[in-house]
Amino acid sequence: MKSTYPNLHPKENVIDRQSRHFMNIVLSMFFLLAVAGITTVCVLWMLGDLTGEYSCVSPRLGMVRLSLFRKGEVLKGDLFYAHGARLELITTGSVRQEDVKLTFGTPRDYPRKGVLRRVDLIGKFENGAIFGVLVDGGTPYPVNLHRNIIYSMVKRFSSIFTG
Repeated sequence: MKSTYPNLHPKENVIDRQSRHFMNIVLSMFFLLAVAGITTVCVLWMLGDLTGEYSCVSPRLGMVRLSLFRKGEVLKGDLFYAHGARLELITTGSVRQEDVKLTFGTPRDYPRKGVLRRVDLIGKFENGAIFGVLVDGGTPYPVNLHRNIIYSMVKRFSSIFTG
């Protein structure tokens, strides 16, 4: 009776299996390094961008919270502080990363139509924080807005997947 298996020397079969196993390990390592590299580039890009969730406590304004995000190429955002209403970003021009000059105003859907309010945020973006002043009614209030990295990433990912 003849065997259906090819006549291979047992050592050749072991060497063939070892080379396939070695190739699988090399391909797995390459895939893992590629995923780690892409993830690192994405995280560094996210951290270097102005968008995110910022907050600070100012002695004169109380809790200040700033939310900046992008819809395509357009920068949008909200500003909350003291016990005032939400102010939305009305700056329409492009914003440079280092120099921040953002203008916020009352939302269009604000219940009290006759009340207009304008607040400017002027400062510098450095190391994931915005150092500057909030100018409300001509009075400057110094603020040091620090980014909440975890919440910023969660919000960024949720905006990517929800549109």
